[in-house]
Amino acid sequence: MRKFFALTMIALAFVVSCKEDEQPQKENNNNGKENTNPGGETTPEAYDNITVVLKGANLKTAWAAGDEIRVYCVTTAGADVEAKYVLKEGAGSATGKFAPAAGETALEKGGKDYFAAYPDDPDRTFAQHNTFTAVIPGEQTDPMPLFAHGTDAANLEMSSFVGALKFVLEGEAELKSIQLEDNNSNSILFGNVTFNAKTGKASIKNSSASKHVITYVLPGKLVLNGASDPFVIEVPAGALAEGGKITLFDMALKGGWIMLVL
Repeated sequence: MRKFFALTMIALAFVVSCKEDEQPQKENNNNGKENTNPGGETTPEAYDNITVVLKGANLKTAWAAGDEIRVYCVTTAGADVEAKYVLKEGAGSATGKFAPAAGETALEKGGKDYFAAYPDDPDRTFAQHNTFTAVIPGEQTDPMPLFAHGTDAANLEMSSFVGALKFVLEGEAELKSIQLEDNNSNSILFGNVTFNAKTGKASIKNSSASKHVITYVLPGKLVLNGASDPFVIEVPAGALAEGGKITLFDMALKGGWIMLVL
């Protein structure tokens, strides 16, 4: 028999990633001039190094060795070009320095707009020079993608397009999954997303009746004996405004009690 335990919340505290208005200062390694080769010809400057800072309420708070991002440029002619960049410095920190991956051509400076996405996905849809498509799954196992935009790629601030609900479970129990339900049945917690990295706005579409319910799948059975590590379930900004309910599935109470701490 499938066991579950429901916890009803009157109000949920959640944080939403935000996009700051200020633009980072432009890096200039050559006093704004192009590189000149011995023959007198000039070649455009390129971004051999890009600094990317993790900002906002992201599940990812620090870079790790081997992290890869994809950086996109909209040229002055309106063309879209892209390249994969790999973390070279900053593992364990929110500030990472990236360089072009082996075999990749560094993006040129002087474009109209620059965008970046983590994790790197060469098949990610990038359209209209500023929008990306993504999916918030009904069963969460991995963090949402992170995006950045700037008129200069030397320094970029990267954040998620969703908010996050954070809580801790206390007690003695075993469980396998956690279900989150919005009290507003018209709220959309998962679906297909079009995200504008330039404005920071996301549009989510889902016509299913269960669009207001999402499940967080644990990597394995969680044996709870006291307080758990914090759980973070990513939800669209504005969700849970009317409160919600958390249900713990496939759970066996060991000590006869469990408590949710927001």
